[in-house]
Amino acid sequence: VYGWTIVILFSLTQPK
Repeated sequence: VYGWTIVILFSLTQPK
């Protein structure tokens, strides 16, 4: 299960 990639991408796309 490679869900980490999505988490990282989401964090990067989230401008906070």
